[in-house]
Amino acid sequence: MQPRGKRRRAIGTVLLVMFSLGAAVGVSGCAPEEGTTSSPPPTSTTGTGTPVLPSNEEALAIVEELVPKFLAAEAANLQTGSSDALKEYAIASYVEKVQQDLRDLQTRGLTVTGIPTLDRLELQKVEFADGHIEIASYGCYDISGTQLVDATGADAIAPSTSRRAPVVVLASDSEGAFKIKETEPWSGENFC
Repeated sequence: MQPRGKRRRAIGTVLLVMFSLGAAVGVSGCAPEEGTTSSPPPTSTTGTGTPVLPSNEEALAIVEELVPKFLAAEAANLQTGSSDALKEYAIASYVEKVQQDLRDLQTRGLTVTGIPTLDRLELQKVEFADGHIEIASYGCYDISGTQLVDATGADAIAPSTSRRAPVVVLASDSEGAFKIKETEPWSGENFC
């Protein structure tokens, strides 16, 4: 059995590679319809011009609608190299990171196959930060149906690596509609 620190680093490394590559296809397993975009929630403002935050239920509904479309767009990016669909569901800086990481992996002869999922999605917080509404949620990212494949076709992920891990997903309305701003491993205890 691996020491806890080495196992956590291995999980973190796998998650970062999988996220940065855009390897996941959503829980629904469906690609977004051509030309559809995530619609922003109704946002009224107070008399001071500060937007009214969505309720917890509304925020979770926004994320539950956005995440599968985002994951499907990441998968399309990985398979085709085109970021067109991903641009609808992720902010520009995230899309650029995914494109750079994809180029790096292609240079190393690695590709991702299969369909990761994100389940047990829960709301963490809704806040107004830096002039925008941000929704933080968390869930279980499952890569058991995926492989990071090298040039020989062998899986480059160690068999001892955990295939489920908790993650944080941050959505922001900074580009008009809600889009994914970042995804990262959950820093707390593994609830998956």
